[in-house]
Amino acid sequence: REDAVDTGLEKEPGEEEMRQMMRDAVGVANAEVYAKSQQEGHVMGTTAVLAVVQEDKLYLAHVGDSRAYVYENGALDQLTRDHSMVQEMVEQGIISPDEAEHHPEKNVITRALGVDEGVEIDFSEHKVPKDAILILCTDGLTNMVEPERLERLVAETDFYDMANVLVDEALAEGGTDNIT
Repeated sequence: REDAVDTGLEKEPGEEEMRQMMRDAVGVANAEVYAKSQQEGHVMGTTAVLAVVQEDKLYLAHVGDSRAYVYENGALDQLTRDHSMVQEMVEQGIISPDEAEHHPEKNVITRALGVDEGVEIDFSEHKVPKDAILILCTDGLTNMVEPERLERLVAETDFYDMANVLVDEALAEGGTDNIT
């Protein structure tokens, strides 16, 4: 929830305060999804990626397979690591990254918000220049648009049109999941 982030940012947080603020924000979201799941009587879950930029420093928190990318100097770089069975298979050398792109169990995630009362969050920090473009997205985009195509679209698209162009591209490719 943005109010947890807004409250934390009012204090101009340092590195540890930033992590705690992000942990609190993800924790609130987790608690709300978990409560709804309990109320509905069946397991619900979702993924999250949260970014805060202070000057040239980017703070990321994420759970699941929603991703953060940075585009700079003509290249798109994935900053987050998917919490998925397929990603674990890649890391263990069972399948290649290319095989992972089209693996039938690509969407089986190992972490999600709302599945349990608590959630494990990955944090990372990155230096980013002012002219870099940060992309936060769900797998509804990345499962539909190949990385090379995503990179070209970012390079060719006006910043203010980018979100719509990326969503439209994912929809044109089949749009089988929510695209954010």
